Amino acid sequence: MKETYREYFARTGVAAIVFPTTMIPPPLIGEDVEVTIGGKKVAFETAVARNIAPGSTAGLPGLILPAGIASGGLPIALELDGPAGSDRSLLALGLSAEHALGAIPAPGPCDEAMA
Repeated sequence: MKETYREYFARTGVAAIVFPTTMIPPPLIGEDVEVTIGGKKVAFETAVARNIAPGSTAGLPGLILPAGIASGGLPIALELDGPAGSDRSLLALGLSAEHALGAIPAPGPCDEAMA
């Protein structure tokens, strides 16, 4: 896996891979056992870990940034994974992305949770 990432970054020259941190927006408390994605039942652990696991397993530096608020009022995030050894560059890229995204409002109480 490390070699696949090393080759990808060398071939493409990209500074980072950017992707949603999780496969789903955060579910309400109590709905975090099994979720439906594309009509298929998926274990909650898979839905929240699948995107971040490969880079972490390969030892890549990763950075998670708040990216907005989902329709249910809970926060969503983006992850940036960079090539091995790019920690400082990745932090600088994250700072630039944070400025580009602008201020993200604080999550409020979820309407469904209040019912």
